[in-house]
Amino acid sequence: MLKVALIIVFVSSASTSINPDVSIASFYDDMKNCQIELDNIKKNLNVTEFLNKNNIRTLKMQSREAHQEGFIYFSCHSKTNN
Repeated sequence: MLKVALIIVFVSSASTSINPDVSIASFYDDMKNCQIELDNIKKNLNVTEFLNKNNIRTLKMQSREAHQEGFIYFSCHSKTNN
């Protein structure tokens, strides 16, 4: 069975030694539905799109919160469970 998750990663630019915060926003039955969600994020937020080193579509948004600056990354990842 294929499981697809929308992964959100927050990387702090103030404290690069701190491990990034990783969240699973949603699970999907297939990659197509997760990619549709990335399209919605891209349409509604100020993000840049790129392919990461593993050739996975990724969205990047700068976070300028008063207490912590950094970047938020959105991407879809799949895993096969046997």
